[in-house]
Amino acid sequence: MAVGLLGACSPDSSENTDKEKRFSNKTEQKEKATNDLNKPVVVDGIELAVKQEETTDIKKDKETKRLYSFNISGKNVSSTNKGLGSIDFQLKTTKGKIIKVDDSLATFGNEIKKDKTIKGKAYFSVNANEKVSEIEYKPVDDVLVAWKIK
Repeated sequence: MAVGLLGACSPDSSENTDKEKRFSNKTEQKEKATNDLNKPVVVDGIELAVKQEETTDIKKDKETKRLYSFNISGKNVSSTNKGLGSIDFQLKTTKGKIIKVDDSLATFGNEIKKDKTIKGKAYFSVNANEKVSEIEYKPVDDVLVAWKIK
């Protein structure tokens, strides 16, 4: 006589809970930071502060562009070296269009050692008829934090 036992494996519930917590924390962090332009926020081991400067209209031929500039400061609060640069930031319009940093103007970027700070500016050229809603920190594939622009 043969007795067969069937068993099913389910994922460890604590593993699912950990994933949910990480996703939830990332979402909460983004929501919390979206209204706090000019206030530092810690993201991925870097304390980021983004300050908007005056917006300037630039006319070239018959086209008018709006130049947005931001002072960005990043302090490495982790135990390993981090990287930060103007290329890690992008603007988002009210219609969802993504505007990359204008690299025809001065840019910044470098590795940051533990407890050190890097500062620089990021510039974005936007068509005058487009409205900007936020600046996003997107170092690789995902937006880690966003700040609303008023």
